[in-house]
Amino acid sequence: MKTIALRKESGLVVVTMAALIMMASYGCGDDDDELVLGDARVRAIHLSSDAPPVDIFVDGEEPAAVTNLAFGESTPFIDDVDPGTYTFNIAASPGTPAQSVLDIGPLPLAGGKAYTAVAFNTLAAPIEALALVDKLSNPGAGNIRLRAIHAAPDVAEVDIWEVTGPTLLYENVNFRDVGDYYVLPAGSYTIGFDVNDDSVPDLTFVTPALAEGSILNVFAVNDGADVFLIAQFQNGLTARIDPT
Repeated sequence: MKTIALRKESGLVVVTMAALIMMASYGCGDDDDELVLGDARVRAIHLSSDAPPVDIFVDGEEPAAVTNLAFGESTPFIDDVDPGTYTFNIAASPGTPAQSVLDIGPLPLAGGKAYTAVAFNTLAAPIEALALVDKLSNPGAGNIRLRAIHAAPDVAEVDIWEVTGPTLLYENVNFRDVGDYYVLPAGSYTIGFDVNDDSVPDLTFVTPALAEGSILNVFAVNDGADVFLIAQFQNGLTARIDPT
């Protein structure tokens, strides 16, 4: 049986736009999140299953900073962003700022921090946004760092397990909830969703082999009747993980 050494890191910040304004005024928690003093980093991920590919504009200005971003895709981090307050305008591609269907912001970006802007939910719901602060410091020799985000609008409250342990990672996770980071040994994991609170996973997902130093967000999403995971890595690549 595989033995897993778990270390939970609670420095995660999952924020509304109002909370981000407070965060910009009072700081962002863990000091070891900082990468380069003076600059911010920001990226975006498209998790609205019924939305078309999108263009992303900054402060209503053209040209688009990102073009033709499709469901399940992430941008890499945009580095060397001047600290300040920005609004990101999302329009169906090809679009203009005036055709924005979702504005993320005003979003204060602090120097030395990394952010992920998440567009999720369905167009009819309507589409909405999360702003996440990413923890990109080294997870330590032989380790990875990951956290889970519930972005599947058709999935009710779940408990999330690491099955081979078994180890309960997250309990009573609702739609829009974001878990704390975990530091785990590098490798492949079987993740289970328990939807009826009986400590037995009803859906299981096997991750690809996660190399030492990997830092990822793992989003639960759904596309119609299908529930799956989208893993977002620090380089902006994503991987779809279907249930076994």
